[in-house]
Amino acid sequence: MAGTLSVSHIQGLATHSSPTTVSVASGHKLHAPGHIIQCVKMPPINTLISTSSSSFITTNLTGTITPQLSDSKIYITFLIHSKVRSSEDMGMGFRIMRSVGGAGATAIWTSTTNYENYSYDGGAGDSQIVDKRDRVPIFWEDTPSSTAACVYTLYYAVYNETNDNPSPSVHADNNYSFGHLMEVAA
Repeated sequence: MAGTLSVSHIQGLATHSSPTTVSVASGHKLHAPGHIIQCVKMPPINTLISTSSSSFITTNLTGTITPQLSDSKIYITFLIHSKVRSSEDMGMGFRIMRSVGGAGATAIWTSTTNYENYSYDGGAGDSQIVDKRDRVPIFWEDTPSSTAACVYTLYYAVYNETNDNPSPSVHADNNYSFGHLMEVAA
């Protein structure tokens, strides 16, 4: 028998060993808008990646989540360790790429500029070197409209790639970057 149960209040059975608990039987799913369905931790990474290119390259920080519901929202969190060392102005920008069901990757977010994470020493021609290290938080919400595996990868690109100092890098000096994916019912 299928139907709709309409009630104003649900509570645990008073005679049950856990009277304040309402349980959903194993193998069944509860769909409640706004509730977390699942969380996935990305494997932490601390292998140095460095570039002087203004074209986006992968940080290798990647996570995969397979949504249980096609209308779910995926909340993406990247905490990327970055290092910018410069005697001029230099920075890096970021991009989130998503692949659904093994298809080609698509950019779902790109920072407005390649100097979202930026270092400036105060003026051209001086000898001061700024060595800036940060853990940059990046948050985004996605609706892939699919129950196929979704792979999210963070990319980065450099601003002022002609600078003569070491290239901006991620996961530098054995520092870890990490992230999480969270499916939330729509």
